[in-house]
Amino acid sequence: MEVMRPAGIALDALPDPDAVIAKNSVFWEVNRKIRELDLHTLKIPKDLGGLAGDIDPMAAILITEQLGYADAGLAVSLGASCMPFNLAAMMPIPEMQQLARDFCADKEGKLIGCWAITEPDHGTDWIIGGNRPEIKPSVTAVRKGNEYIINGEKAAWISNGSIASHALLHVGIDASRGMEGQGLAILPLDFKGSPAANPSIKWARGH
Repeated sequence: MEVMRPAGIALDALPDPDAVIAKNSVFWEVNRKIRELDLHTLKIPKDLGGLAGDIDPMAAILITEQLGYADAGLAVSLGASCMPFNLAAMMPIPEMQQLARDFCADKEGKLIGCWAITEPDHGTDWIIGGNRPEIKPSVTAVRKGNEYIINGEKAAWISNGSIASHALLHVGIDASRGMEGQGLAILPLDFKGSPAANPSIKWARGH
C-alpha cells in the first residue's frame, strides 16, 4: 500500500504510455522494491535461490492477492515478469536452472519476462481452441536437428513486451492438432534472429 498504490495512481495519470517505462519512472522503483523482498521468487525452489519451500504455498497466494489489491496493473506486470523464469526452474536442464538462479539474484530488474501468447488472430484460442486443424497458431516452431526454428507474429498486446529480456512464448508445433498442438519456449529477446536483435523481424512488442 505504501509503494504500489501511489505508484499505480501516478502511472495511470501519465498522458504518454512511453513515460510509464521511462528510466526515471516510479515503475522501476516498484520493481526494485519487489525484488528487494524476493517476491519475484515466490514460485522458484529454494535450491535455486527462490522462496518456494521456504514459505507456505497459501502465503504465496495471499501475497499475490495483496499485490493485486494494491494495484492490479502493476501486479499483472510483476507476474508476467516472472513467467519465463518460473518455467525455467521446472526444467532439468543446466542452462535453464542457471537462468532461474540469475533471475532470483537480480535485484535491479535487469531480467524481465513477458507472456507472449496473444496473436493478431488468437487470444483465448490458445486455451479453448481445441483440436481443430482449421484454427492454427500464427507463431510456429519447426524442429531442425537439435534446434527449433520459430516464425510468425505476436500481437501488440503482450504484457511487458516492450521492456522484457525474455519471453515465455506460445508456439504451434503440430498443426494437425490445431491449438492443442502447442508448446512453450523460453526465448531470450536478444537472441540471434529475435526481434530485439533484428528489428526487421515482424513482432509487435507492446506494453
